[in-house]
Amino acid sequence: MDNQHLSKYTPDRQGQYYVLDTTVDPNTTAQIPAMNGRVGDKMRRVMIAFVDDGNPHDLTNETIELRCQDAAGKVHSANKVINNSSPTGGLITFGVPADFYENAGEVQHAYFVLTGKDAAGDDQQVSTVNIDFTVVESGIDMTLLNGGN
Repeated sequence: MDNQHLSKYTPDRQGQYYVLDTTVDPNTTAQIPAMNGRVGDKMRRVMIAFVDDGNPHDLTNETIELRCQDAAGKVHSANKVINNSSPTGGLITFGVPADFYENAGEVQHAYFVLTGKDAAGDDQQVSTVNIDFTVVESGIDMTLLNGGN
């Protein structure tokens, strides 16, 4: 199954931050326009506010990973938090690496995974939040720059 069967919604905005609720129905996926890009894009910055049913999600001692199966079926994973603006407020800037922008089309599956530690110190998956974005062809062949052949 892919994200295409999920109900799509545009998340609320809090200034520049896209608000992603960790308690949202797993049959929905958030469309995040800031993640849309072109083939060849590198380290797109996406500002996210994680919340729990409208209240800030405390990210202290948690990791955030983006998992994706792109339009061509290639699997990608990244945990590049560029700026942890407010861990207790759930505010981050996430960097989406270049390999996520290799294949044009709408991603088949994509979601953020929030992982913390349980009382024994073992990894515990706190939440997953489905997301949706599209990669378009670059449309310009840079080898032809300034009339090159």
